[in-house]
Amino acid sequence: MYDMLQMLPKIVNMTLAASFAGCVVLLLRAVLRKVPAGYFYALWLMVFLRFLCPFTWESAVSLIPVRGDAVTYKSFVSAGVNVYAGVSAALPADSVIRKIPAAAGNMGVDYGKLLVGFCAAVWIAGMLVFLAFTFRSFLRLKKQVAEAVVLYPAGKGQARVYESPQIDSPFLLGLLRPVIYLPAGMKEEERQHVLAHEYQHVRRRDYLIKPVCFLAVLLHWFNPLAWLFFRFMTEDMERSCDDRVLKNMNAQERAGYAQTLLRLGLRNNGMGYMLPAAFGESNTKKRISHILSFRKPSVWLCAAALLLVVGAGAVLLTSPSAKEGEAQEEEGGMTAGPLEGEALAAGLSDKRNPYIGDHIRDAALFGMLPVPETLEYRKMELQTTQEPYELIMVYGLRENADMPRKEWSFSNAVLLFASIENAGKISYAVEKGAEEYRVTYDRSDAEAIFGPLYAYSADKDKMMELQRLLSSYMGRGITIEAGEEKIYTLDSEGNRIPGQAELDGEPEKTGEESEPEQTDNLPVRMELDKEVYSVKEPVLIMTIENLSDQNLTFGDPYDLLREEGGEYRLVPMKENTGWHDILNVILPGGNTEQKMDLSVIYEGLDPGNYMISKSAVLEDEDGEAGDSIVLSIPFVLY
Repeated sequence: MYDMLQMLPKIVNMTLAASFAGCVVLLLRAVLRKVPAGYFYALWLMVFLRFLCPFTWESAVSLIPVRGDAVTYKSFVSAGVNVYAGVSAALPADSVIRKIPAAAGNMGVDYGKLLVGFCAAVWIAGMLVFLAFTFRSFLRLKKQVAEAVVLYPAGKGQARVYESPQIDSPFLLGLLRPVIYLPAGMKEEERQHVLAHEYQHVRRRDYLIKPVCFLAVLLHWFNPLAWLFFRFMTEDMERSCDDRVLKNMNAQERAGYAQTLLRLGLRNNGMGYMLPAAFGESNTKKRISHILSFRKPSVWLCAAALLLVVGAGAVLLTSPSAKEGEAQEEEGGMTAGPLEGEALAAGLSDKRNPYIGDHIRDAALFGMLPVPETLEYRKMELQTTQEPYELIMVYGLRENADMPRKEWSFSNAVLLFASIENAGKISYAVEKGAEEYRVTYDRSDAEAIFGPLYAYSADKDKMMELQRLLSSYMGRGITIEAGEEKIYTLDSEGNRIPGQAELDGEPEKTGEESEPEQTDNLPVRMELDKEVYSVKEPVLIMTIENLSDQNLTFGDPYDLLREEGGEYRLVPMKENTGWHDILNVILPGGNTEQKMDLSVIYEGLDPGNYMISKSAVLEDEDGEAGDSIVLSIPFVLY
């Protein structure tokens, strides 16, 4: 089912490329009026090949500004979501249409698939309607000629000729064994004119080519240009057959040929659009004008037109090559999302959403974020039945691609937490074969690093500040430890089988990657409100908690250390600056909070990795001071 949904963006890419190619042919057709119609007929066949062919070759000389992957499944869903949002915004709040996304989420149905599935259903329904109309017309025509009699048997390389009193205009019908049908009562001269024309169709296999082109129109029935191109292709096909007949006639014979076309064109049955070839169809007035003014083309004009067709094949049948900047992705395999930098901050702020159940805004938000090029979007899932509410993004790993590192998912999760207020968890899942690798991030863990996240999306500037915090946090070599990693087994239909296992091969956390050893397993806990601060506002809020059953005492002083060359070195204080001689006491089970503005005590702090270190003492059972405890906690200045 998913593969079928993936086909719809390919159809859109095909219709875009073919539309541009057809517009080029229309331009050439309008400018080069003296070029014989047969050469334009060849160009139209290239256009319809673009309508039918799902792949293409890349070329630096291509005139088609659309690459074969211009529209992806993800961008198709995003565009559909935006259209739906615009339509639903104009509807009443209690409209059934506006309730569809929430209902889909509660039923566990991916809204992206639902949207694309609806579009696919409309596309298929349209094809079936046009196909049914064509088949009905074909059966009606076959009924009309059911009693036709043989006029001429089939000769070598020619078709049988039948005559019927039930038709008004001659035509060619049939795929494997084409038959020419003539109306009864035609004059011998008219009959010879018609047969000369129809035999040209038979020799060129137009009875096969035109149905294939009509099939392309059925596939792209939603594109009005496809119908327009088919009309012009039919005109050039008929005119090129006229040219082949006219080049062997004198002026008097051409006038008779035009007279035959005029009489039969006025009596046509209106079915030429569907038929392989009908003598009296396709702009009779223009064809007669062309016949009366016909001049046999010169050799040099035919040679130039042939070069035109060959050159057009290079520019119409190929797509543009990827630019160097597009071919070489950013280091780490990350492709640029639809937005980045200031535009991303503005977009996330504009689409901020207090409720995770709003599929429209949720889809718009994740559509702005970058995703590794090795992944392709599959679906979005929501868990809104119980708290914490969870947003799950599911991707598929491309063939022969390596599993990406999880830093990208951590960054995206933080930005989503900042944009969706009641999202308690953000999960990113990657399907690889029969397994799904999932990492889940908790809002509380992210806010322990960056503070209250939803406040950042209040405006663009604050979102840009969060982006800088993220960049500094991840760019300082800090290992991403957040996130619970799991492996799920998938059944043949891609559904998760109950039961899960911890991710194999997860690297062991070393002493450098964990919190400082001094605070592990101690009856005292020291925490900061965030892990990343700006050098412009280095205000830290430190909480010290006494988990023991004894009093905890500590003084006002603390040490600030900066990492240099893999070691932490003491940062000197400003001149004429000192500490207050104050003794702080925390009772058992109690805690205290201290606010520290580093800019008051230290001067010229640069971005980097820092550590706060403080000494504290637990009283022994007799109330006397015991051994000193060193409390340390790292943080980052950017």
